[in-house]
Amino acid sequence: MNAFAPLADPESLRGILSKISILGGVSDSQRKKIVGRLEIASFSKGAAVFEKGSEPTHIYIVKSGRLELLVTGDDHAVVKRKVLDVGESFGEASLLSMQRHSADVVALERSEVLAFSKHSLIALQHEDIPLFALLMMNIARDLARRLKFTDDVLLHYIHSSRHDGGPARSDE
Repeated sequence: MNAFAPLADPESLRGILSKISILGGVSDSQRKKIVGRLEIASFSKGAAVFEKGSEPTHIYIVKSGRLELLVTGDDHAVVKRKVLDVGESFGEASLLSMQRHSADVVALERSEVLAFSKHSLIALQHEDIPLFALLMMNIARDLARRLKFTDDVLLHYIHSSRHDGGPARSDE
């Protein structure tokens, strides 16, 4: 994994701030608190930001480029792919659930990734409870949207399987 370094130029984010949903509703001063804690790293095409089974350490945001999130099953053929574009965040579910990553995230092209560390998140909780609560609400909203997307994909799969003579139950 590439090493993250402090974000030297916060102004470089001006063009993507409106695309970062986990920063929705924050004031300018609150945004500065968060941006001041961000780290950055570059990844070449094919490089992994993290791999399935690794310990979660950060919440990540795509600054430039495109990444692929790939979820695969251990003993069964389940593949879920998602292309992550500028402004999208990832890694929150693992970090908040304190569980190892359940996916690989790989750069599809040269990409820059911002990272908000677990340490920074815990410090924010102690320093600014309203900002921490707003950030957690935004993350929860994003996770709920992803859960709905996953449910829709699963329901589509089940519906298609029934018509193809495949399994009709979701618990098989």
